[in-house]
Amino acid sequence: MVKSLSTRIDDVVKSLSARIDETNKRIDDLARSLSARIDETNKRIDELARRVDELAKRIDALQTTLLEIQKLLLEFAKTRQSTP
Repeated sequence: MVKSLSTRIDDVVKSLSARIDETNKRIDDLARSLSARIDETNKRIDELARRVDELAKRIDALQTTLLEIQKLLLEFAKTRQSTP
């Protein structure tokens, strides 16, 4: 009886160990998959941030150009008003 109880305990331990190993493998697979998706998402975010920065620079340059044009138009309007 002691031997069969010991054998039964050993069987249960082996079964649980196998389940734990299988669960750990699944967790590792899931972690790798999530890590890959996070890396890809981070790359996309970095690319979008780069594009936004580039767009902001272009908008700043355009705003500067528009301000220069506005100054020139004001000067032109003043010179036209002062000449008869």
